Amino acid sequence: MLSLFGVIQFVFWTYLARFSYKTLRDTPSEGGEVKLTDIRSWKNINLGSNMYRNGIVLLCMSVGYLVLFAACMYPLRAVKELWLLRGGQGVRVTTYAPFGKTHTLSTSINRVSCLQTRVESPTNIPMKVKGKWFFFLLDKRGNFYDTHLFDYSVGLYRNLK
Repeated sequence: MLSLFGVIQFVFWTYLARFSYKTLRDTPSEGGEVKLTDIRSWKNINLGSNMYRNGIVLLCMSVGYLVLFAACMYPLRAVKELWLLRGGQGVRVTTYAPFGKTHTLSTSINRVSCLQTRVESPTNIPMKVKGKWFFFLLDKRGNFYDTHLFDYSVGLYRNLK
């Protein structure tokens, strides 16, 4: 649902940018030079001039891309399942992917570091995987079947440099 929201928002902001570009027209100002010290100077701003019109289009497109990026990246970092692999040396992280799919990442346990413990973190446990740009988020409301094993294997802070 979040990905669908991002796509709809992107379409909305793109349409708003196109609408602003097409309909804002340059109008001559009545008072001549606009003084910024005047309290009513905002009434004399010509939104149809190229500077303001292009600025509004750039702002709308930037907001659209930002919402789309956030809506597609958050599911990729929200952990659905975390498995300690046989032998205790590997971890498999399953996350959500855009549009209801899943994405799986298997890595060595030495490449995983939790920044907070289960006790310290209020809602989400941020987990860093070496070589990945953003943090993965483990929801504390999820099921921890063996809390002692999690705390002493995956839940440790490791220096990943």
